Amino acid sequence: MRIFKFGGASIKDAQHIKNVVEIIKKHSDQPLVVVISAMGKITNAMEEVVQYTFDKKAKEAAAKIDEIKAQHLSILRDLFGDKSNMAEEMLLNLFEQVYDVQKFHCHPDVENRYNRLYDKIVPFGELVSTTMVNLYLKSQNFKSCFLDVRTVIKTEEIFREGKVLWDITQSLVEDKLKEKLKNEIVITQGFLGGTINGVTTTLGREGSDYTAAILAYCLNADSVTIWKDVAGVLNADPKMVKGALLLENISYSEALELAYAGATVIHPKTIRPLQSKNIPLRVFSFYNPEEKGTIISKERDHDKLIPSIIFKQKQVLLKLKSKDFSFITEQNLSHIFGLLSEKRIKANMMQLTAADFSVCVNEDRKLSELCDLLAEHYDVKSIENLRMITIRHYNQEAIDNSVNGQKVMLSEKLEDAARFVLQEE
Repeated sequence: MRIFKFGGASIKDAQHIKNVVEIIKKHSDQPLVVVISAMGKITNAMEEVVQYTFDKKAKEAAAKIDEIKAQHLSILRDLFGDKSNMAEEMLLNLFEQVYDVQKFHCHPDVENRYNRLYDKIVPFGELVSTTMVNLYLKSQNFKSCFLDVRTVIKTEEIFREGKVLWDITQSLVEDKLKEKLKNEIVITQGFLGGTINGVTTTLGREGSDYTAAILAYCLNADSVTIWKDVAGVLNADPKMVKGALLLENISYSEALELAYAGATVIHPKTIRPLQSKNIPLRVFSFYNPEEKGTIISKERDHDKLIPSIIFKQKQVLLKLKSKDFSFITEQNLSHIFGLLSEKRIKANMMQLTAADFSVCVNEDRKLSELCDLLAEHYDVKSIENLRMITIRHYNQEAIDNSVNGQKVMLSEKLEDAARFVLQEE
């Protein structure tokens, strides 16, 4: 039994959906669960709807929903031609639900909390895409069924970062999927979860890989395959580094380090459930499905053969000094990390000296709030538009080529990794 996951780029238009169906067809000889993301760029568009709704901009929110709906209906008609009536009806019903949420929360008397609102609106991207793919599979005479993943992956009521309730999820996955998989391909959503009371949550941005891992763990799958628009896991972003190399075999621990450093091919949470049951993770190209991809397993023999370079853009460096000229103590650090946790801002890199503390974080809408709180106790300097580079299994040539004359704002060298926060000249 296998789990396939297809991201937004793989289903961005009718031709890509047809390609996904061809891949599924070649692997339909054994039980298969297919996890699907929202279509390319739709999550970003749904986030715009969230922001407009949060800001009580009803016309702008409705206009954006109109735009998203038109895009999906266009793809639907390309897929089904004159036979799209039933599919259109199902999609229009889903979009009516989005309009209802948006209209209610745009009312002046409704007080919104952003994260809760986010998890009410954004998941419709996945619900629409999986509905479309399942209907197209059925039209091609596949035995497939739609599964609302919110009914099986249960989480705590933490919005935008749902924590999985593993025992309940295990029981529900076994109960609802094992029988279906004897006769049907199961089509379901990535990224989504639900509380035991039926409230929708999400698992964190780009969380569809994690969904595949959760289902694989609960079903004791033989493997998970993530289908991407690249050849597999590369040692660098090919848009940033010419001649980026394919990493054909890496270990779970290496994949985890790459993901934690910011490699976007794999979601950081994906690895642990698979590692615990020794389930291989395969990353293949949906453009060239017959070519070699990357196999991630317990084997560590290949990890150090090639330096890997991970870029994180849109970084902000915060430099803190005590206002009373005292040292930065453990108490200060506890306070700083408490605020980072409260605002859910991740520290990507940090450095402590006797008199100051520097921390590199992602750009974030709550960063100004964090700086205001920090400024009550510290002198705060914020430097924006930076880039962080992590080099796994570095050598001097890899460092020289990556830094390449840029101003180094922060750096560290560990046994297996070197990191640099850079300001482009």
